[in-house]
Amino acid sequence: MSPSSPQTWLITGSSSGFGEAFVRQLRAAGDNVIATGRNASTKLARLQDTGAKILDLDVTSPASIIEAVAKEAWDLFPGGIDVVVNNAGYIESGAVEELTQEDMDRCLRTNFHGPMNITRAFLPYLRARGTGTLLYVGSQAGWHGDPSASSYCASKFALEGAVECLAKELAMFAPQLRVHIVEPGYFRTSAFSNINHVPARVPAYAEFNSATRAFEAGVVGNEPGDPEEAVKRMIELVKGTGMAEGKKTRGKIARAALSLDARLTLDPHSRLSRPDRRHVLPHPFHRSTFHRMDGHPRESCIGTGATPPAPPPPFRQRPVSSTTPCHTGRFVSPERLITASDRRRALHSALRRQNRRRALRLRRALSAPRANTWCHHDVGDQCLRRQRPDKLSTTSPTEHGSGAAHTPGLRTVPVVGRRKVRT
Repeated sequence: MSPSSPQTWLITGSSSGFGEAFVRQLRAAGDNVIATGRNASTKLARLQDTGAKILDLDVTSPASIIEAVAKEAWDLFPGGIDVVVNNAGYIESGAVEELTQEDMDRCLRTNFHGPMNITRAFLPYLRARGTGTLLYVGSQAGWHGDPSASSYCASKFALEGAVECLAKELAMFAPQLRVHIVEPGYFRTSAFSNINHVPARVPAYAEFNSATRAFEAGVVGNEPGDPEEAVKRMIELVKGTGMAEGKKTRGKIARAALSLDARLTLDPHSRLSRPDRRHVLPHPFHRSTFHRMDGHPRESCIGTGATPPAPPPPFRQRPVSSTTPCHTGRFVSPERLITASDRRRALHSALRRQNRRRALRLRRALSAPRANTWCHHDVGDQCLRRQRPDKLSTTSPTEHGSGAAHTPGLRTVPVVGRRKVRT
């Protein structure tokens, strides 16, 4: 189907956030829209002026009910449905030790089992017709785990794994069907204002829970991402227009990262061994943490007294400096967040796109000696943490590199790349 011809979309979770933006933008573009959600008669009433069809659909319903709604939705427009958008989501907040199986099942039913049941309900119709698109709204939480978000992260990990498998299966059995999952960062939706907090069950987590609530309160309304622009990019991905124009999105690409400035990175996991999350997450996210990683203290928003800590300052996108804390909690330069082989692939990509600035930075990173990327402080090619405690000697301060503290009685081993050179 041509991108200019009207398409029929079914949207789950249309009551707010991305779902509502989908409905309004698609109707403004002249597409047919079926907006679904729980208690549709009340929660979706404000969407009736757009001309969209309204259906009551709870993604946590049994599969038989979802199949009946799918048949009803398919018959609303001649030719059926072209795009199914699995947007409905649910966030459960709580430490793993405080979560019960019922708590985790509630999150999995909405974020994983619901989209899978909807997929199974619509796939027979789409395969019989031979064309169509399945679009899933994932999350940056599908890349890594975060404190108090175990059930949400687990559901997004499961969803993204299942969608990748689905894309590869349909590439064999129904190659004309497309499968995409978009992984947004922090956007100004109602997600953080509708978080469900599990009851406090373990007294030892009282301070952790208060810090979590303070962090979440500071996020609400201060997310740097614009949901309207995010939805615009997702529509472009499906239609092959705008940023997705000319991209090979059929049969090869299942995942697309959506950055805070609404830029799409198609299939980021095949390009980098680990996605560069600085482009997807706001910089302060890495600094507002609740724990220690690799034995190195990280800046924490947990207070030390009985008084709950004040909410953190609002998110602000700040430029990445040469001592930016990365996702592992170590201070590294921006170009040293990926391996050398990944840097070479990124360099070739930058040259093809004529991105001279990025190509120059990558060339410099490839030609420079490897730094101690595992160290929490940046002191050049030598680090005080790699040492031989069994062979002590006195070294001068200049042997540790500029800015390094002098520690008498320790023999320092400078590091170049992954090899150790004894002095």
